[in-house]
Amino acid sequence: MRTQISRSAAMILSLLLLGNLGSAQATSYQDWWNNPLLKGVGLSVGQQGRQLFVGWYMYDADTSPSFLVFYGTLDGNNTLTAPLRRFTGSPMPLYDSSLWSGEVIGTATIAFSSATAGTFSYQIDGQGESQAGSFTIQRYTFNPIDLSGVYEGASRYTATSCGGNDGSHDQPESFTITQDGNNLRLETSNEGCTYEGVIQQQGTHFTGSGNFYCNSGSTGTWSSPDIQALDIAMTLSYTAASDGGCRIDGRAGGVRLAD
Repeated sequence: MRTQISRSAAMILSLLLLGNLGSAQATSYQDWWNNPLLKGVGLSVGQQGRQLFVGWYMYDADTSPSFLVFYGTLDGNNTLTAPLRRFTGSPMPLYDSSLWSGEVIGTATIAFSSATAGTFSYQIDGQGESQAGSFTIQRYTFNPIDLSGVYEGASRYTATSCGGNDGSHDQPESFTITQDGNNLRLETSNEGCTYEGVIQQQGTHFTGSGNFYCNSGSTGTWSSPDIQALDIAMTLSYTAASDGGCRIDGRAGGVRLAD
C-alpha cells in the first residue's frame, strides 16, 4: 500500500514537474562552494528563485577568522554583483541585540560558468582595508550521494535530425537508476532505452557521459552537464546523439518512489 500511495503522489508531482521543466530556473546554485587550494576559505550559497544569499568565510589581515555576506538577484541567471557587508554583534550565550550592527565594506561578484564551477571576485575598501582579488570555485563534496532508485517523472526535449520525430515533446517517464561508485546505469520505461556511463559528484550535483542503446535498435552517446540530487527527487539536463545522426536535447526529472 505504501508503494501504491507513493506512486500516486509521484504521478501528481511529475505532472507539476513537467509543467515547470521549461520555465523554472535552470540551475540551482545552492550549495557549499570552495577552491581546494584555499584551505579554510569558502562560500555558502543559499538560493530561493533567482535570489541568492552568499556567506563568505575567510581570514582577516591579522589571520583572525571572519565572515562576510552579500545578497541580491541573479543577473542573467548566472551572475550576482552586490555590496559586501560585515556584521558585528554580541557573543553567545548572553546575546544582546543592541550590539548588532553592520556596514558595507566593498563589493563582491559571483559568476557561475556552469552548474558546478564559477569565479568569485571581491573589492574591499572599508574599515581601513583595501584589497581586491578573485579565485575559481567549485561545489564542495563532503558526503557521497547514491542516486539509485526508481523515479516517477517526466521529460521535455527537442529532437533534431530525427525524421518524423523532430520538434518539441513532453511525456511522462519512469526511470530506474543503479549507481556503483562513479558508474551509472539509467533505464527508461516509455522510451525503452538504457544509458550507461561515468558520473562525477560535485556537491549536490553530478556531471556525466557515456553510451546508450534502445529497444528500437538506436545506439549512441549521451552527456549531462547537470544532474541534481534532491531529498526525494532528481532532475537532469542532457544531450543524446544517436549513431544515425538524431540529436535530443532535453530536461527530465522524477520523484523517488518509496521502497
